[in-house]
Amino acid sequence: METVLIQRQAREPFKFPKQSVVRAVKSGELYGDDKISADGKSWVRLDEHRQLKSFFCRRSEQVQLS
Repeated sequence: METVLIQRQAREPFKFPKQSVVRAVKSGELYGDDKISADGKSWVRLDEHRQLKSFFCRRSEQVQLS
């Protein structure tokens, strides 16, 4: 099973199943300010990741519409 590293705030990074990232974002288990890395060297916020940021844009738009 392929994994990525997730880092929340200044805590130790933890391994997370790559195929579960989108589900975890949609369910709110992972947050936009969490960081993701494939190699432990290069990190990007989930809400700035080119393949994931659209999930966060939709969520913030829904909140504003409520």
